[in-house]
Amino acid sequence: MEEKNINLAIKAAPSPSCYLCGSPGEILHEGIKDCFLDTGQLWNVRLCSNSSCGLAWVDPLPMEEEIHKAYQSYYTHSDIGLGYGGRIVRLYQYMRIGYLSAKYGYFKDHLSIWRKLAGLAIYLHPGRRAVIDAQIMGVPAGGSRLLEIGCGSGRKLELLRELGWETQGVEQDPNAVANCVSKNLDVSCGALKEQNYKDDSFDVVIMSHVIEHLHDPRATLIEIRRILKPGGLLSMTAPNINSLGARYFGKAWIGWDPPRHIHDFSPVSITALVKSAGFSEVNITTTINNANYGYMSSNDILHDRGIQIMRWPKSEKLAGLIYQLIMWFWLKFKGDIGDEMHVSTRKS
Repeated sequence: MEEKNINLAIKAAPSPSCYLCGSPGEILHEGIKDCFLDTGQLWNVRLCSNSSCGLAWVDPLPMEEEIHKAYQSYYTHSDIGLGYGGRIVRLYQYMRIGYLSAKYGYFKDHLSIWRKLAGLAIYLHPGRRAVIDAQIMGVPAGGSRLLEIGCGSGRKLELLRELGWETQGVEQDPNAVANCVSKNLDVSCGALKEQNYKDDSFDVVIMSHVIEHLHDPRATLIEIRRILKPGGLLSMTAPNINSLGARYFGKAWIGWDPPRHIHDFSPVSITALVKSAGFSEVNITTTINNANYGYMSSNDILHDRGIQIMRWPKSEKLAGLIYQLIMWFWLKFKGDIGDEMHVSTRKS
């Protein structure tokens, strides 16, 4: 019988009402185990009863001072390789710069025609194209100072620094911060509010799968708006509860990820949240980024076998790619079923 990590059990309190609108929540899924750390605790997901809101959240709600226990070995805080090496990686990096030049304007006046042509080949692979877009969070060339909140292993900061940005990061995991600092990245440990950045400090702020982890996401967005320069860009990603994966896998969908995911968003609810923080125009697309990994992870949860990160058999990898291609095709007809939302807005 599997041993439970009872010493890492998280204190939590009932959370019957919606953070955004105050309406009562109805149980959507119940009895979900932590898919990374089995403490023996079970979690529910509630959905706001107000159909015009659509926020979902974990219930009971983990206490903020306790939630650190759930990140003892969180996968995004360490360096996980692509599983390839040598020439394949170098070829991919060569093509990636060509793609970023064509789509986002990086190095457009300094690349050879051959590298630009190589970048166009990325367009033939929808899954890889979505990954590269997410690696730079859809940020175009042309700015100066960029901040990433919840930068984890620092991979995005490394790439954006290579693309010419003056990068800074904020991360609450001291081990992840130490990893970033070892790469000569400018990363501070702690919460955003604790950094005391000056008003109008950054051209761009990015958050990749962070907003769903926050107890008070509105407060964080208000602080982001304060430190953005006028016209500055906020770009963030989050799981989409309207997605194909959420519908297909139900309570086994990796996107719920209790107790780490405090709030779970639809395009409607995340738009309402962003606007409540003072932003006006909000642009949302849903994507196939890492949908293959989402499929494989959710399938692991469904069969209660533990998530096999980067250790899936070839048959499972093939199934994941087929799932991703189905989603890519379906998105052409129904734009809100992508597993990941990309949200962008500017400070007016």
